[in-house]
Amino acid sequence: MPGYEVDNDTPFAELWMGTHPSGPSVVMGTGPNHNNVTLLNCLSSYPEYVGNIRIVTKYGRNLPFLFKVLSVRTALSIQAHPNKALAEKLHHDDPFHYPDANHKPELAIALTEFEAFCGFRPYAEIEFLLNNVPEFKDTVGSQPATEFLETKNKDKQSLKKLFAALMTAQEDLWKENIAKLKDRWSSQLETIPELATLQKLVKKLSADFPEDIGLFAIFFLNYLVLQPGEAIYLGQDEPHAYILGDCIECMACSDNVVRAGLTPKFKDVKTLCEMLTYKSLSPKDQTLQPITIDRFTRSYIVPVPEFVVDQIEINEQDLTPSFEYKLESKESGSILIAIHGEASLQRDDKLFAGYVGFIPASTSLIINNVKSRLLLYRAYCRLDD
Repeated sequence: MPGYEVDNDTPFAELWMGTHPSGPSVVMGTGPNHNNVTLLNCLSSYPEYVGNIRIVTKYGRNLPFLFKVLSVRTALSIQAHPNKALAEKLHHDDPFHYPDANHKPELAIALTEFEAFCGFRPYAEIEFLLNNVPEFKDTVGSQPATEFLETKNKDKQSLKKLFAALMTAQEDLWKENIAKLKDRWSSQLETIPELATLQKLVKKLSADFPEDIGLFAIFFLNYLVLQPGEAIYLGQDEPHAYILGDCIECMACSDNVVRAGLTPKFKDVKTLCEMLTYKSLSPKDQTLQPITIDRFTRSYIVPVPEFVVDQIEINEQDLTPSFEYKLESKESGSILIAIHGEASLQRDDKLFAGYVGFIPASTSLIINNVKSRLLLYRAYCRLDD
């Protein structure tokens, strides 16, 4: 954007791309109606850019997704995003803390090695931690822990009861046990891999959140380390937290967050405990595998229609002087961001690292003059079948 300069000494956590009123994109085009106006205003004037009549009828003159780049250095809160019905209720009852009436399923694609908590651990792992971390078991409480351990056919209700016991424990109790755990783990090196991993995580997280119930809540959640290109889909009412790394993120157009740990922000423990799905899955089951479209494009398709994300990667060994690649038209408008490389769109528009562009619906573009390895991400929406 002309006149905007990035201060290299200032940290930036998020880049928002879309029409959400909390951070709307600004169009910098050549025409008087396409220059220095918000993308939302532009789409209001040109609804055909949003999509065909079916898409505009369903979503209005608006993009139903919010596209982001996240750079995480301090862990983001243990949180979940409400389903549509709950989002409407929370927004009605408390619009200050819940500014949207929309649900917020989201997709995260790693750009660097990316650490996150996602979903509840398998029951056997939670049993193991109850039996091997006395401070955790004591905070949950003897009776809830014993009931869970002795339940042969564990289900969502037994997990919910155990998790709620932790999250509603008395503050003086969990603070005391956090201090005990940190004191023990500061002098005792765990050799069992599961415990050694948690020991490192508690040390890291407690540097920023020294007395936070989230330090025990992570014992319930799967810990994942994604490599570049790997992804997780976070459905409605699923607990998660980002720990470290950079990622591409796409979600339904909403900013609703229900938090309960690892944060100084507003916490809504009661709502979080009631809303969660309590699905117990392995870390592998939390990942989302992309579909190969062609040699250069992989598509991350999620179980909601508001967004799809394509990864377009053109490597140096593919480059020839006459190389061209066609970005196929989509039923909806789409947003394109360049992460690496240098090239041209239609020989006129320059692609470079940090470039963000809007592609109107039913518009195809040719990538050419590729100078080096090119990595692009493109977000758009689809209609239900």
